Amino acid sequence: MKTKAFLAYSTPKPSHLTLTGIPCRIDNWLLNAQMLSHDLLKDRYRMKTNRQLTYCFKGLFTLGVLLLFPLALYAADTVDDQLKLGLQAMREHNFTEALSYFDQVIVLDPDNFDALLQMGYAYYYLQDYNGAINSYSTLIQFYPARCSSALFARALLHNDLEYYDFAISDYTRATELNPESSEAFSGRGLVYSQLGESVLAIEDYTRAIEIDPGYSLAYYNRANEYHKAELYNNSIDDYTWVIDHDAPELSHALFNRGFVYQEMHKYKLAISDYSWVIEIDPLNVGSFNNRSVCYFELGDYESAIADQSRAIELYPDYADIYFERGLSYAELEDYEQAISDYSKAIELDPAFADAYYFRAETYTNSGDTEKANADYERAAELGSNQVE
Repeated sequence: MKTKAFLAYSTPKPSHLTLTGIPCRIDNWLLNAQMLSHDLLKDRYRMKTNRQLTYCFKGLFTLGVLLLFPLALYAADTVDDQLKLGLQAMREHNFTEALSYFDQVIVLDPDNFDALLQMGYAYYYLQDYNGAINSYSTLIQFYPARCSSALFARALLHNDLEYYDFAISDYTRATELNPESSEAFSGRGLVYSQLGESVLAIEDYTRAIEIDPGYSLAYYNRANEYHKAELYNNSIDDYTWVIDHDAPELSHALFNRGFVYQEMHKYKLAISDYSWVIEIDPLNVGSFNNRSVCYFELGDYESAIADQSRAIELYPDYADIYFERGLSYAELEDYEQAISDYSKAIELDPAFADAYYFRAETYTNSGDTEKANADYERAAELGSNQVE
């Protein structure tokens, strides 16, 4: 997508920026200046000597300077005042009002750096992404050597809109303008991650960490990328760094480290991490569910059922949790409760093939062959992997 320079404004030119709308003290001054100009021009035709003509033109030149200088000062004061009002509106999250002030600045000063940048932010918060991109693009056009902040902001938008090639281009240019921008490298790493380019993503996150060794988000994102690449020990090291430094990503790092431990069959370590997440967030249904799986793998079916029951309380319409609790009840030979949970899973997801298969197994164990055969047949129709 090719963006156009932002030269059209979202609001009409305000009347108080025209000469006829300038406050009275300026109007009176202009009237007096016009009268003086008329008198000077009239006197010109009465003058007979070059000396008189020279005097006349000097007077007109002086008048021009006197006329333009106060107007320039007034415009500068207006730009500064409108910019301050716009920034104040931004701080108060009045983004539409802020845009009206920045529009007025642009009318007087079309390439005002601060106004263009803040307009981009205001449009972004109003979810007018095309407006934001156009504002940033105009700023980049006017200030190619000092536009790293606009490039970074436009890259974020391009990424959100899934224009990944444009996002990478913007981040790359931002790193060229500022090779020490850890955020630009980290941002580009995230785009590479979304494109499945794990090697390039890890390289960018690593560069961001080299620039800023305390950049917790880069450690967290690199850990996620190591996990995708099945470099589990590297992943755990980065998650541990985030956890040890009590970073803002702490609870996410704990959950993800627990999941890595779970994949490595280190169930006790996984349980410890999930339990820590639950202490931080007692409503974290994912941690209850995953911890129940670890308890199940360790043969602690009662603890698994406790966690599965809590997960069902938090998320009562999730078929998988009923299915998993059915498995736990079946291991304890509580076939009635197991069948009830499998049936609930099927009610929530009528195409749940494995729920039919394991309900059939439970019917078989409880001696109900007719129902078992019906469920085996249905599981086969739905393509259950359990059916031989």
